Amino acid sequence: MNFARVLLFITLTAQAVTTAPPNIVLVMADDQGWGDMAYKGHPNVKTPNFDAMAKQAVRFDQFHSAAPVCSPTRGSVMTGRTPNRFGCFSWGQPIRPQEITIAQALKGAGYHTGHFG
Repeated sequence: MNFARVLLFITLTAQAVTTAPPNIVLVMADDQGWGDMAYKGHPNVKTPNFDAMAKQAVRFDQFHSAAPVCSPTRGSVMTGRTPNRFGCFSWGQPIRPQEITIAQALKGAGYHTGHFG
């Protein structure tokens, strides 16, 4: 079963249990370490929104990526596949056009998606 089908199943199951679908927000940053947040004690970086979430027990303390550079990592988040499976091995490379992204799966479940930054 591929990533898109699993995601669609989870989304539809969540919708069946609740009256409104949950909001999904994905925040991704390049070259950010675990100590690069004000709530972790960084002396210069200001992260007031993350600090507020950390006070409510939403913390971003563990990070994992599919590759040491941006394009393969972003592609793996978008597709749920490893860079070798979607054909992106270095920065600046696109994913294959036949890949199904999380945005496409969510749109199929009635979500409105966007990419900012």
